[in-house]
Amino acid sequence: MGHSTLADAICDLGITGGTPIVAVPLNDGSLRAPPIRGQYDDYGGFENLHEEDKHIADLWLQGFNVDLVEKGVGDNTVHDLAVRKNMDFKALCSALKSGCVQIYKNCDTFWRLDSKNKWWEEEEFEWVAELKNVETVLGVEYKELFHIDSPLQGIVRIRGKSYDNSQLSVAQEKLNSVFATVITNRSNKSFEHELLVFTKPQTGENSHEGTVYWDGSLPTRSITKTYADWAFVRQDVWDALLAEKVPDDYDEPCYCFKTRLEDLYKYFDVVKDAIKNRPERMKPLDRPLHFKDVQLHLWNTPFSSYLPSDPGLVGMEDHFFMMALSDIPDTEKLHIVTKTAELLHITSWLCVARRYWKPCHRGGYQDSNWGGQVKYLEIISSIAKAQHKETLLRREESARRRKEWEEKNNVKQ
Repeated sequence: MGHSTLADAICDLGITGGTPIVAVPLNDGSLRAPPIRGQYDDYGGFENLHEEDKHIADLWLQGFNVDLVEKGVGDNTVHDLAVRKNMDFKALCSALKSGCVQIYKNCDTFWRLDSKNKWWEEEEFEWVAELKNVETVLGVEYKELFHIDSPLQGIVRIRGKSYDNSQLSVAQEKLNSVFATVITNRSNKSFEHELLVFTKPQTGENSHEGTVYWDGSLPTRSITKTYADWAFVRQDVWDALLAEKVPDDYDEPCYCFKTRLEDLYKYFDVVKDAIKNRPERMKPLDRPLHFKDVQLHLWNTPFSSYLPSDPGLVGMEDHFFMMALSDIPDTEKLHIVTKTAELLHITSWLCVARRYWKPCHRGGYQDSNWGGQVKYLEIISSIAKAQHKETLLRREESARRRKEWEEKNNVKQ
């Protein structure tokens, strides 16, 4: 099987197998969580997680346990992987590599837990045809015999892992007590069968006054789905940008990484103080303290310029509060703060370079054509240098004219 060279997410330089990289998780193009270090596996994925970043990997998993859309194995049993909460980090990397990780946008509760420590999607409508309900009725012994997924909302599909279709009839008998079911031919393999599971019509208290959506949600819900992805950046590019101040055409060079890190340390102290001295009304909670309980919602924070446009997403600041509430050692928390500061600094570089966070792509040669990339970047750089020189000359001319006008009109500074 052939290997695949990726283009760096922020500069498009080639990333080949074994290249040290920094992986940045994204919510539909916006920053999601702190970055981790590792190596590119030469086939579109991530491997060899850096020992110091294991707690950040755990933080990724904790975040996905909040908003992940759970799925079963799809039509392509090799690439359409099962995606479940509480999966391990290796399984998460495989799912991100396959591009099958979806997340919920919750613009109803904005991910604030209720008094019973429940999310909206965890409301227990056992009679609704959804993945976890069907698996519960089948039981572990039967679940292992099938590929179970939900190709459309409100429909669960069950396929055998072998050519023996007789087990589908047994599964149908177990499910008929709760759901409506039908066995039919597979859409892409007419000689094999599949069992489709639907929600039965409901009456009485299950009808919610006659209005229940077929996915079991209530009419007032404001929930949608989008995709999570990741971006890979070469470690040498990352380190080179960290070492430099972010330039500004109009003033002296602005934020350096050290200043940004100091700001984030101060903010972390504020967060810790908010957790320790939370309002009295929050202290007798009948559930674990949640990251939204101590969210400060300050107008200006280190994350103000990096928050997702859709507040229903679980993003950078949410993961920051998850980290602050966790029981990991303070030394590990400070490491996560440092990696977060690095990410914000790199993002500032993207702003001045008119770039944005995006997943990597495989455009171009299978192997890195470094000679071609050097020539291409030299051409682009020469144009940028000429434009920069022209801008400086215009400013010098403008400053000279202003000085002449002030002298002529006797204007004092």
